[in-house]
Amino acid sequence: MINLLRKGIGESVCSEISANYDWERVVSLAAEQYVLPIVYDAVVGSNELRGALPLSIKTQVYGSVRSAEQRYEKHCRVLEKLASFYASHGIKMMVLKGIGLSALYPVPNHRQCGDIDIYLYGEQKRADELLEKECGVTVDRSHHHHTVFTIDGVMIENHYDFVNVWAHSSSGDIERELKELASVERSETIKIGGADIYTMPPTLGTIFLLRHTAQHFAAHHVELRQLVDWYLFLKHNDASIDWDRVRRVAERAGMGEFLLIWNRLSRWVVTGEGELFAIDQRVLDDMLHPTYRGHGPKSGWLRIWLFKWRRWWTNRWKNRLVYSKESLFTQVWWLLRSHAVTPDV
Repeated sequence: MINLLRKGIGESVCSEISANYDWERVVSLAAEQYVLPIVYDAVVGSNELRGALPLSIKTQVYGSVRSAEQRYEKHCRVLEKLASFYASHGIKMMVLKGIGLSALYPVPNHRQCGDIDIYLYGEQKRADELLEKECGVTVDRSHHHHTVFTIDGVMIENHYDFVNVWAHSSSGDIERELKELASVERSETIKIGGADIYTMPPTLGTIFLLRHTAQHFAAHHVELRQLVDWYLFLKHNDASIDWDRVRRVAERAGMGEFLLIWNRLSRWVVTGEGELFAIDQRVLDDMLHPTYRGHGPKSGWLRIWLFKWRRWWTNRWKNRLVYSKESLFTQVWWLLRSHAVTPDV
């Protein structure tokens, strides 16, 4: 499946492609990793692969890809509407991940989207009040570092913090760096319909993506889509990234080793270049076959906490790669604290 991913991205010219795949397994794994449309691109770009893909699976894959394209189109419409509304009130909007990263893909609407994450340069509170007053939108303020609302069926996370400063002791330092970079670093804009939308500037985006991915990796699991995001973002911005600053932030936060692993792994997965060490392979295996997938039980506080405790205990090795400067005791304390406190936003 990884060879098909490389072919779909177009970053490798030497990947061995064979028509003798277990196509059901390939499609299932690609869907789990949120890269099925990219694998589809590899298949339709090869006469041999198109002919080898069974009709029943081909129909299933086409339906999934078309659904992803429609969701992308819907995201674009919502972003245009939202950015235009904010602009009418003098508010700039930066999109985090999502559509901003999809522009870096060979086929932008084949980068699968989830919800929409935005940052409003300190205007989050006023923007939410305007949406409620003028558009009748219901804003959920119960989360730690963003508010949540829905427009045309698409969930929006409106960040007043880039990272959850309540979750880990190292997050405050990272947040200060990101807020400073947001105010001084150049952002590119992309045009969606008639709206100008800011994308993540190079150094800010590198630190944000690293921390966001690392937190998901340590707490749950991450997918190949996030590896591809990372590789393409660095390829597009490498010359403009302040790598000394990125490394300093990563080392202070205890993510220095994870940064090295993520760089090696993204290059190998997307291009086939370089070599993997044992720890890289362990991270990749966890991505492809996570011990814990999803968020566990939905009811029963004891069942929920037992699940979270088992998952956290099992993921100790991942925590050491991401939070090497924080003891297990400190992490537990901050976890309990974050569940007990919801900031007044």
